[in-house]
Amino acid sequence: MKKLITFPLIASAALAFTLATGTGCKDKNSCDAVVDHTLSIMPKEIAEMAGKDKAAMVKKCEELPEASRKCAMEAKDFAALNACPR
Repeated sequence: MKKLITFPLIASAALAFTLATGTGCKDKNSCDAVVDHTLSIMPKEIAEMAGKDKAAMVKKCEELPEASRKCAMEAKDFAALNACPR
C-alpha cells in the first residue's frame, strides 16, 4: 500500500521539478542551483528519491524556460514550487 501512495508522490515531485526549472542555466538561477533549491524544499522522502539522479534533473532543467527556473528559485515551499509555470 505504501508503494502505491509513494509512487504518485514521486511522480508529482518529478513533475513539479520539471515544471519549475528552465534553460540557459547561469547566475543564481543556474540549473545546479535550481536543482539544489528544489530538492531542499521537497518533502525529505521525495527529495531523497528524486535526488538520486541529479544529473538527469539538471539536464531537464536545461530544457525549460528561464521564467520557470526563476519561479523555482523564489519558491519557499513545495506548494509554491508546484505553482510555477510549466
